[in-house]
Amino acid sequence: MKPTDSTRAECPWLTHSEGFPDDGREADDPPIWADFGCIASLGTGGCGFEQQLESTLVALTAQAGPGGPNEGFLRPDSLLVIVYITDEDDCSTGNGEMFNPTREDLSPMNVRCALNPTQLYEIARYHEAFTALRSGAVGGGVVVAAITGIPVDGSWNAGDPIEGLRDMQQINPSDPNQLLPSCQTEIGLAFPPVRIAELVTSFGENGVLASICRSDWSAAMTAIARKVQSRLPRSGD
Repeated sequence: MKPTDSTRAECPWLTHSEGFPDDGREADDPPIWADFGCIASLGTGGCGFEQQLESTLVALTAQAGPGGPNEGFLRPDSLLVIVYITDEDDCSTGNGEMFNPTREDLSPMNVRCALNPTQLYEIARYHEAFTALRSGAVGGGVVVAAITGIPVDGSWNAGDPIEGLRDMQQINPSDPNQLLPSCQTEIGLAFPPVRIAELVTSFGENGVLASICRSDWSAAMTAIARKVQSRLPRSGD
């Protein structure tokens, strides 16, 4: 797939095979990482109520059905790998009032999701749905990773109880419409990813958590790649 093809409707994802190595050796066949850069450049605009988990669920279920834009993406013999790169926590909800700016009883808009966790979908909704997509697969069939607002000062580390991360969701005393950040990236602040981390850790050995606030993501990407490699079926499996 060439960079100019990144919006084509017939196949909105990347494919790779031994017959088409996509390694950049052919002038008319850009390397797969260049293609990835093309389709992954989404920007930071859009709704401030991030629903990373629900959007993934819709993309892999309703939108992957017959006639949907992602039809054919879920191959029966494939490993499903979900990777989140986000500086905000998830706010997936079925309650439309969470988006109503006049509902002052639900707290200021920018902190509403953190202060009303009972209004959000339970994490089990996503763990069960993603697992069901690969029921019976060798090695679990699903890897979930996130490069997100994990602190880099050691105040919370991957593997620590989620409650410790939840305790970090504190209102900024100088701005009641803002949470205190968990760390800072080169382009802005990142916030405690309670729900994202909860989903990743629910997958146990098939989950990878890393910080978006590291200036170098090579260790994070290596950890994800090794996890994926370890879960791929071997010849004869």
